[in-house]
Amino acid sequence: MKKLLYAVVFLVVFVGGLTFAAKNPQDVAISYYFGVDLELPLTVVLLGTLVAGVLIGYVFALAGSYRRYRRRQVRREAERSAGTGLVTRSG
Repeated sequence: MKKLLYAVVFLVVFVGGLTFAAKNPQDVAISYYFGVDLELPLTVVLLGTLVAGVLIGYVFALAGSYRRYRRRQVRREAERSAGTGLVTRSG
C-alpha cells in the first residue's frame, strides 16, 4: 500500500512538472558574478536549483549522521575504558 502511495505521489509530481515545462518554454536571463550571463530555459534553471538544493540537503544530512556516529563511537570507547578501569588487582 505504501508503494502505491509513493507511486501516485511521484506520478502527480512528475505530470505537474511536465505540464509546467510545456507551458513555460521561454528562456530566462541569469546574471552571475564576474560578468557571467546565461540564457537558459526556465525548466533547466528550476531543475538545476532543485538538484543543487537536494545535494546541499544531502551533505548536511550526511554531516549530521557522521556526527551521531562519532558520538556513539566515543561513548562506546568511554564505556569500554571505564569498564576495564574499574577492575584492579591487589597484590
